[in-house]
Amino acid sequence: MAVIKFVYAGERYDSAEEAQAQVSGMRDRLDNKPTSWIKVKTVVEDGPGNWVISPTVLTDEQLNNLDSTKRYMAASVLEGENLLGLTSQQVYSRISSYRLIYAKALVVNTIFKTDVTCAETIPPREDLEYLEIATDIDMSDYL
Repeated sequence: MAVIKFVYAGERYDSAEEAQAQVSGMRDRLDNKPTSWIKVKTVVEDGPGNWVISPTVLTDEQLNNLDSTKRYMAASVLEGENLLGLTSQQVYSRISSYRLIYAKALVVNTIFKTDVTCAETIPPREDLEYLEIATDIDMSDYL
C-alpha cells in the first residue's frame, strides 16, 4: 500500500497543512539565521598570506552585526568554498550569495506530494512521480 507524504525543505510531513506550517519558520531562518548556510570565524593576519583562524564559529547575532575593523573566514555549508581575510562587507556579500544556494537546494518555494511505498524516500527524485505544490507564503525573494 502506498503512503502519501508531503516534503518541504527535505523534511517529511503527513499533510499539506503540516508542510505549509513550516514555511513561515523557513522564512524566519532565511531572514535571521545565516549560520544555517554559512560558517564564519574571525581571523588575524600573521605575516603576508598567513592567517590565524579563531576556533569559535560566530553566532547568528554576531553575523548580523559584524565588526568592520576585523577580518573573517567564511565557509559555505553546501558549496565547500572557504575564503580567508574577508572584510565585513565581503562576508555580508557571501551571506547573501550562499543563502541563495541554500534556498535553491531546499526548494523553499515548493512542497512535494508523493505516493511512495518506501517511507525513507524523500522527493524530488527522478524515478518517483510527485506533485509540486506552491507554498502559501511567497518565497520567491529567496530564489
